[in-house]
Amino acid sequence: MKKVGGIGLIYNDLILLGRRVEHINGQPIPLGGYWAIFGGSCEKNENPMICALRELKEETQIDIEFHNIIYSRPIQNDDNIFHVYFSEFDTQPSPVLNYEHTEYGWFSIDELDRFPYDIDHRLVKVIQEYKKNRYQT
Repeated sequence: MKKVGGIGLIYNDLILLGRRVEHINGQPIPLGGYWAIFGGSCEKNENPMICALRELKEETQIDIEFHNIIYSRPIQNDDNIFHVYFSEFDTQPSPVLNYEHTEYGWFSIDELDRFPYDIDHRLVKVIQEYKKNRYQT
């Protein structure tokens, strides 16, 4: 089963999401057109945390250290396990997108269950669980 890693960037109660392109080199991509956190497939012998950090840098030009991310939990799909991490910021970073995304936005975590665009609702649940759990003692 393929390993995938991704990082949700949080500023206040907002999360940074990118809209995935629908095709790369003429081929449709999984969840093309969907809004998601930034991430991708692990390379050979790469763990999901390092993968998530690498993909974030490649896709947004945002570089963060491993000690600034928190593991949340995996989302298992038919052919992969998507390991979800989060990182919180005191100032709002501005991504510079590569070809894998068409746009980005900062969205209220509390309103993601009413998100008007295509989004994986399992990911929404993980994001909202993270927010809820970070305030519990």
